Amino acid sequence: MSTADPLALDAADAAWVTRTLDGLSTEQRIAQLFILSTREDSAAEVAETSGHAPGGVHRFPTPDLARSLQATRDLLDAADVPLILSGDIEGGSVSYPFATPIPNQMGIAACDDLDLSHALADIVARESRALGYDWSFTPVVDLNAAFRNPVVGTRSYGSQVETVLAQSRIYMRALHTDRKSVV
Repeated sequence: MSTADPLALDAADAAWVTRTLDGLSTEQRIAQLFILSTREDSAAEVAETSGHAPGGVHRFPTPDLARSLQATRDLLDAADVPLILSGDIEGGSVSYPFATPIPNQMGIAACDDLDLSHALADIVARESRALGYDWSFTPVVDLNAAFRNPVVGTRSYGSQVETVLAQSRIYMRALHTDRKSVV
């Protein structure tokens, strides 16, 4: 994994940040602190969300790839300050309905093959980046200590700390493999 500072900016980029920040009102600066959620991929939702000028949007796309891409493009185009797009990018039943289907985290961990885990996470990262995502709220690192838990369930890598740690590290490594992947 790279040890380079992901927040390091060259002089031109740092100047852009300073100019942009200096040009924002107090209300606009406060709006940049918020990440709003979208679930409809509709023009009305895009307009309402964009009207608040948030710093980011957490996306839950609909099953229609074209509509999802258009909503994402419209959100990005409407932003005066580049948006951070985030999502629950974990594959399995929580992934996008039009993405490559992969097992959920528990299914991946059950294979007990870290190379396979990395390959699957790489697919998720590449597809997510192609969809415009910058930030993933995954991997899920909850321990599945109560196997009937309806929230954690198969979204966990399991009940063993060592397994959860190993799988999570592999997942994060795949997301950070190159800067074209979701981080």
